[in-house]
Amino acid sequence: MAAALSDLVHRIQASALDGPSIAAALSGALDVPAVLDHVVLGEARSAHVPLYASAAFEVSLSCWRPGESTALHGHGNVQGAIRVLSGRASEIRIGLPDRALEAGSVAVVEPNVVHQVSNEGPEPLYLLQVYAPPLPVEQPSGDDGRRVVIVGGGWSGAAVAIHLLEQGGADLHVTLVERDGGIGRGAAYGTHDPEHLLNVPAARMGVDPKQADEFLGYARAQGIPAEGRSLLPRRLYGDYVLDRLARTIIGASGRLRIARASVQGVRRDGDRWCVALSDGRTLPADDVVLASGHGPAYTPPPLRDASVPTVLGAGAPEALGQIGLHERLLLVGTGLTALDVLATLHRRGHPGPIDVVSLTGQWPHRHLTTVTWGGPPIEVDLATAPDTADGLAAWFDGLIAQGRAREIPWQAAVDAVRPHLPLLWGRLAPEERTRFLQTHRPQWERLRHRAPPTLIDAVREWEAAGWVRRTRGSVFGCAASGGGWDVTIGGEDSTSVVHVDRVVLCTGPSSDVRSFDGPWPELIEAGLVQPDAHGLGVLADARSQVTGVSGQTRGLWAVGGLLRPRDFESTAVPELAKQARAGRGDPLGLSDSSANHTTSRSRWCCPRCSPCSPTTA
Repeated sequence: MAAALSDLVHRIQASALDGPSIAAALSGALDVPAVLDHVVLGEARSAHVPLYASAAFEVSLSCWRPGESTALHGHGNVQGAIRVLSGRASEIRIGLPDRALEAGSVAVVEPNVVHQVSNEGPEPLYLLQVYAPPLPVEQPSGDDGRRVVIVGGGWSGAAVAIHLLEQGGADLHVTLVERDGGIGRGAAYGTHDPEHLLNVPAARMGVDPKQADEFLGYARAQGIPAEGRSLLPRRLYGDYVLDRLARTIIGASGRLRIARASVQGVRRDGDRWCVALSDGRTLPADDVVLASGHGPAYTPPPLRDASVPTVLGAGAPEALGQIGLHERLLLVGTGLTALDVLATLHRRGHPGPIDVVSLTGQWPHRHLTTVTWGGPPIEVDLATAPDTADGLAAWFDGLIAQGRAREIPWQAAVDAVRPHLPLLWGRLAPEERTRFLQTHRPQWERLRHRAPPTLIDAVREWEAAGWVRRTRGSVFGCAASGGGWDVTIGGEDSTSVVHVDRVVLCTGPSSDVRSFDGPWPELIEAGLVQPDAHGLGVLADARSQVTGVSGQTRGLWAVGGLLRPRDFESTAVPELAKQARAGRGDPLGLSDSSANHTTSRSRWCCPRCSPCSPTTA
């Protein structure tokens, strides 16, 4: 053993061999240049050098060139710590905050945490690692194989990654690109407020539709006395998705990496795709999955002036924290997002009154008290369903009336029709789809996207007490006045002015990819994707392969809300889980993966796609 390491080894031997004590030992005096003499970093590969090993612990030195990273991996119950000898490390930890480690930094590697270490700096990264007991020997991942890049790390992106890892072999390399920290959470499950609840029963929220009650089991394992019909906190559901992802990573033979960046471009380069990132990297891919979800929230024209203080609703957890306790507020929208915002403000003790405006001026309908209907079913005869918008709306009204005559609630009729929406929507001609969206969609949205009974009861009480003031109308104007803003609201017969300090947008996100940034303008301009005429998303076939101007775009796929043109309803987990799990056939052709992928050398690519691939996990 080299003299440079002897003092370190003695300090570790004298420690309790847990993470904090190992970190303390690593923080002591160390001849860093002498340790670095143990490795010579090659031109195209990272290196892992064992320095000391016993039955109790091991010491090793890992080195990465700029742009290289480990795959996401876990160490089980092993205790450990790391010290950055040179360079700068970026660490992504599933379920924990990311952290950056500069030269000289020492950090504990928590047991049972899945993490990824990357060299995102300009110089080589040298990392000294100590684990007790020693880690199992792991074979390095090869350079060849199938590469899939998933654009968007929200629920849909994470679910596709889980599916691919479960089905793919050791030659599968998946990169999940997500600029924010909310892997698997997205806008819906990134909330920190325990009062923001799911509006789908727990027993139907499994990532795998074949194990729909898996989330229910997870909740019970956390000590929550949940029932199958329970509407549980959305934050808890986000925890479940991360736990599911971490367990899949540990058990998979394929590799998953996360790229903390935004996608600037997706273009074809011969037989493969090149995905350009905001940090200058370019990722090669055999398949690209567009899972970018939603676009920006709709902002009424009078509020688009950059000087008007607007914040997003509950879809941006950090945004509501900007609101001062005594600020005068206007919420634009009366849907589920507005209810979430009001619940947060009420819990924080906002004194109100709070003004709320929307075109309909109506709150969402309520769920049944039992959430799901357990009585006799509604009989849905699809053969009698018309292929016109007005006829379809009348047919649905007939189903509700049929149920009412048998004392079956209207909620049961909505739930009975939902599985058949892709078929019913597919029968409508383009002009009939336009008619439906313009005339009948608002009513369907209120029936479909229902709120927990407790929340509806609470908002009624808040209105009765004057804490919430609801108006039906549109925002017609906005002008600075007296340190705040005068917002003009126009109704059917009159206009009014409310004086506010801030506007909260609860209008819901856009689904029109023509308004999206990142790779979308380039994809549309190149004809690789086709936005649908109604601004719902992109055109795609039954296997979720994107339809371009010249036909199906090989190796380009869409999931989630982007598939509304095909399915109409593409929002709730029960529908999205089927998409991610190949509910309509294998969406990424895993059964033909050996024939459909090309062999490419580099896992992370520099702007010129020169190979700089790591070989260790």
